[in-house]
Amino acid sequence: MTGQVTFGKTSWSNPLPTSGGGGDDFLNLNKDGQYVLRVIGEAPFEYAAHWADDVNGQIRRLKCAGRDCVMCKEGVKAQVRYLLEVIDIDNSEAKIVEFGTQVYKQIHALYNNKHWGDPRGYNLMIDRNKARGPSGMYQVMPLGKEELDAETKAAAIAFKDRVKEVMLKFAEPASNEENLKKLGRIEADDAKTSSWVADATTPTPAAGSNSVNAEGEEDFDF
Repeated sequence: MTGQVTFGKTSWSNPLPTSGGGGDDFLNLNKDGQYVLRVIGEAPFEYAAHWADDVNGQIRRLKCAGRDCVMCKEGVKAQVRYLLEVIDIDNSEAKIVEFGTQVYKQIHALYNNKHWGDPRGYNLMIDRNKARGPSGMYQVMPLGKEELDAETKAAAIAFKDRVKEVMLKFAEPASNEENLKKLGRIEADDAKTSSWVADATTPTPAAGSNSVNAEGEEDFDF
């Protein structure tokens, strides 16, 4: 295993990895625009994903199974993904947002910047513009530091408590049996039960927005 993916809760102070609830709880960043967010989670949850064709030729997103992952052994590259609890400032709603290394690196740099530090202390604007190309599609900018009001803080705590188990399950490695089942390469009865269910609660990439390398993400071997 040559990658450095945590599979679970990570830390902003960790080194960057090196190459080699219900649906309403999720905020999707797959459309161009400016998203103003306040981080409320202590640190992101990390996992890795593959994109592979199923037996019908449809692209499916699969969680990496880690050291013994069949997808890795078949040469299907993995991309590191992150889940983080935030407040969507424009809508005053707590959400889980998912992003890749492009966004993570920029928040990581702010965390380690003495003038900004912990991103829970200020709002972030994530500007998505596909016209900038894959390597610059997402730009993260810090906004002025300000305290959240007591009501918003209380709502944030309640939200984090409610989605904690959901995020832990999302960040668990998949089983090889589960992934092969999703690809239609084994029958459902042959697959082991898993906590990852591809239904409305699973944030599936929108067509053309999150396909392999569509966002300039880095590929990793595990």
